[in-house]
Amino acid sequence: RGGRSVIQFVERIAKDHGIRRVPPTAIASKPVVNAFYQTDPKAYVPCLQATVDLVDSGPAARAAHARAWKERRVRDVLSSPVSRAFELCIPPALREIDRPDVRAQVRSLMNQPRVTIAVLPLASLAERDGILDGLEAAGYEIAGPDWK
Repeated sequence: RGGRSVIQFVERIAKDHGIRRVPPTAIASKPVVNAFYQTDPKAYVPCLQATVDLVDSGPAARAAHARAWKERRVRDVLSSPVSRAFELCIPPALREIDRPDVRAQVRSLMNQPRVTIAVLPLASLAERDGILDGLEAAGYEIAGPDWK
């Protein structure tokens, strides 16, 4: 990748192949910041515990997470202590903020007669009733690692 961010990498590939970029819907930052600062400090206890557990598990847990990612073992990635700590460290109030309906955006793009590249968090793709489940239910063939 040459030191570029994932976004820069994908944008370069899209540009090189003449693929039109459809920017994602943005989330307003003020509600995010407000939710972060208005969250009761006790809500962060699970995050701290998961972080301590991750540190206690040593480098082996992080290496196992990286290996699972490399080997495309989606369930192992999502159930790892690394993913657990990441998920638990998102403030509860922040999880409840209205986020753009990425599923509707993906469905809309899939109906276009062109190549579609989407870069999304693994959990949003593989979660129960997530994007991949929705596409599969709509009759699309999903090629790639097993996410269920």
